Amino acid sequence: MPKDQTKSKASAKAKRVAKLKKQGQTIKSHKTHTSVRFYKPITLKLALSPKYAKSIKSLTQNTNNFDKFEIIKNPVTTEKAMKRMEEENTLVFIVDVNASKSKIKMAFNQLYNAKVRSINTLRRFIVF
Repeated sequence: MPKDQTKSKASAKAKRVAKLKKQGQTIKSHKTHTSVRFYKPITLKLALSPKYAKSIKSLTQNTNNFDKFEIIKNPVTTEKAMKRMEEENTLVFIVDVNASKSKIKMAFNQLYNAKVRSINTLRRFIVF
């Protein structure tokens, strides 16, 4: 083979490779699944960013302020509660749904100047 012909073949091959490199190669492959269980692929999970406030409370509510009257709403005056007060020396109150035991204890100490031994909570949702 003459020298010119080998050079032209080499340059043609180089141009073809450069063109492929420029385009990028797509290699199709198939994964063989050996398990019957399907696992969802891991995808991008964006943080929640609400476009508007869901309630007015979330806009106006300040978590730093502590209102004892907001936490302890009123005492329960049913027959069962009165019986517990007499026999077991236990007071029953309606408190805020989101109040923690420590906040209930602080509010009770500020309102009644009494030492709290323990707090038992019960979450009830009453629909009127």
